[in-house]
Amino acid sequence: MGRKIFDGKDVKEVIAKCKEVWAIGGTDAEASFYADISKDCISRYLKANEDVRNYRDRLREKPILKARKTITDNLDKPETAKWYIERKRRNEFATKKEEEMSGDIKISWEGEDKKDK
Repeated sequence: MGRKIFDGKDVKEVIAKCKEVWAIGGTDAEASFYADISKDCISRYLKANEDVRNYRDRLREKPILKARKTITDNLDKPETAKWYIERKRRNEFATKKEEEMSGDIKISWEGEDKKDK
């Protein structure tokens, strides 16, 4: 008989804590810290439990979906609408910044300094 998974801690409690962290976009390292287990333990568990691993991956999308919903729910506000369209249609709406540079550029080959104007 080998070592117990999660050093004998209740698997349901450990996974429940991990799910809390994954649902807010947390990493496996953060989940293992919150559940008070080692990163290796959660890694081994996820490798052996594909269903939990797949669920973790889906949970990690939750904050992204919430953010998208918040943005789309607030598109009636000019600032949000402007921010959104600048990112979604960059070629058409993004604020373009053009900079001009002037001055000397020093280029050195084999110890010699040369100026290129």
